[in-house]
Amino acid sequence: MPIEIKVQNLSEFLEKKVRVGGDMVPLFDFLLERTREVRVKPHKDVVKIKFRTKKYLYTIKLPPDEANKLLDEIKKRAPDLPVVSY
Repeated sequence: MPIEIKVQNLSEFLEKKVRVGGDMVPLFDFLLERTREVRVKPHKDVVKIKFRTKKYLYTIKLPPDEANKLLDEIKKRAPDLPVVSY
């Protein structure tokens, strides 16, 4: 089931937290632990980055420059995670 993460910029996404087992953890860390594959789909003015987990597909839309920063952060924190571009 798809879930769109609505944020205005990259810093807002990195600060967003989610409740897991009674604790608040950063959403980005939560996604990296559970993601099987990251898909990147560039458009004219935005880039969609999709995090595929076992149960859900999380999508975030960012401007191209911020999307590149997020992809660099993903590759730094989870180097073995497959990143696919369409």
